[in-house]
Amino acid sequence: MCLPTIKYKLADIYEADGAGEKAEKLLLKVLTGDPYNEAACLQLLKLYVANNQRARAAKLYSAFSERFTKDLDIVPDKRLFAIIRGKAPHQID
Repeated sequence: MCLPTIKYKLADIYEADGAGEKAEKLLLKVLTGDPYNEAACLQLLKLYVANNQRARAAKLYSAFSERFTKDLDIVPDKRLFAIIRGKAPHQID
């Protein structure tokens, strides 16, 4: 198991234990080290939406999407936008 996967699982454990702030800090740290990490962004978006922090989710998505498009000239995974729209990632075509 690689280090990022362990961090995602740890963030899940924090969230399940009611320590959403710890999960957020961990995921933000992952994104600081790897600003193009779609998996970390997706998990953080889910955390924000689950905690009714839609404005934070929208701000994160906007900054991430802009950075991804501007720096890499590609569109981020459509599951990220689906979370903002209130859809579960598995509901995407």
